[in-house]
Amino acid sequence: MLMLCKLIQPKRFTDFLRLTGYGTYNQIHKRSGLFVIQKFDLLLFFQFILAGSTFLSLYQKEQGTVSEIPLSVIYFYILILLVYFPLKRLLELGTGRWLKIEHQMSAFVFQKMNSLHFFGLWLLLINMLTVYSFGPRIWMVYFTLFLGVIILFLGFVTTFFRFRFLIRRQWLLFILYICAFEIAPLAVLWKFVNNVL
Repeated sequence: MLMLCKLIQPKRFTDFLRLTGYGTYNQIHKRSGLFVIQKFDLLLFFQFILAGSTFLSLYQKEQGTVSEIPLSVIYFYILILLVYFPLKRLLELGTGRWLKIEHQMSAFVFQKMNSLHFFGLWLLLINMLTVYSFGPRIWMVYFTLFLGVIILFLGFVTTFFRFRFLIRRQWLLFILYICAFEIAPLAVLWKFVNNVL
């Protein structure tokens, strides 16, 4: 999928790999419409889904829950991630349309998804190291999670500074957004995964 991304848009792929030019990338390559999904973004999203589900499966193996990773577990994680992220994105875009800030919300969601896609590249690297070199290790899990927090935090800070004037005017809506669309879905997802497994 990464090779396809590079073949489809080599310049954009190179821009995407530069974490320092993160804000610039989001400005240049933002979508033209509210619900428009580009092939480049779709391929990166599927790469993130596969890398994330593989990482979760390797984590489960490291915890000793399973001795071997059955394909059904990987499919289960793929299904959860495939439902969770698009549904969350549609809810956010729908709320933006309802509050009449659809273009700002579309740009905001685009930047957040780019943070996840970038984290997906690191997950791919960690998965390769885990499978072909070190084997599942708890320190790699913690290192990956720490790296993910840093990447997502940088994406959040970039997004926050880009929309700081809108947030200042409507800070109550921003706090409600954080509670309703960031904290609550993660809590529900965590409880669902723990109950099923």
